[in-house]
Amino acid sequence: MEVVLLRMCRAFDAASGTVLFEGKLAGPELFRSLGCPELVASVFDFARGLSALRCSESELALLSALLLLNAGRPWLQDRPRVARLQGQLDVAFRLLLRRTRREAVSPQLPAPGRLRALCSQHLEQVQAFRRLHPAGVSAAFPPLYRELFAPDPVSRGLAA
Repeated sequence: MEVVLLRMCRAFDAASGTVLFEGKLAGPELFRSLGCPELVASVFDFARGLSALRCSESELALLSALLLLNAGRPWLQDRPRVARLQGQLDVAFRLLLRRTRREAVSPQLPAPGRLRALCSQHLEQVQAFRRLHPAGVSAAFPPLYRELFAPDPVSRGLAA
């Protein structure tokens, strides 16, 4: 979800405050109908702030890699190796910013804690939605979203 939120800045239209969703521009009101207005507002605020930085594809790629290669993940088996790779990616990101004279972007990036908090809120909302509407996830969410965030427990062998 962290990478999805990061990449969302590319689909965000700051002029209209909308995001490209399933081929159409959609505002926060469309997503609020899912019953999580605080999360929707936070996600749109995050996208607005990150969009304003006008990150290049190279910057977003390195930021995405930094999010994915996080030595703080609890399930890792070789933390030191991941930490070294994470450090190398961080150096590459800072060198890119220096080379493109965009060092001022670095302190404006959202804190990793903010992304983690948004992802936690998102997971809570998906779980709550699944409890309230067990069959609704398949019908209500687009296919890619379902695959990433609301997999069918039966197809994954997780059924009770």
